[in-house]
Amino acid sequence: MLAPGQRATLHLYDSSSLQVLRQARVQNDTFGQVVLDAAALEHRRFKLMSVGSILKILSWQPSTHTDKFGGTSSSIRAEVREEEAPQLPR
Repeated sequence: MLAPGQRATLHLYDSSSLQVLRQARVQNDTFGQVVLDAAALEHRRFKLMSVGSILKILSWQPSTHTDKFGGTSSSIRAEVREEEAPQLPR
């Protein structure tokens, strides 16, 4: 999670994250990031925490991911900034 205005470089290599990045590039260069509830995961349940962030893609470049076994796959390094999220009704 990033604080508002904070920047980071993400190294994305799993297929679902790459798809999110591709879709964001087609749309408005933003995507959401959520936090999983660790307590629920301990009980094999899926639950999200009530926090998240909206990330703006500032730049990206192709890269290569190397796994722990020495295998490689295509990946993307993306520089992102956390955007102010609109207040949602509760």
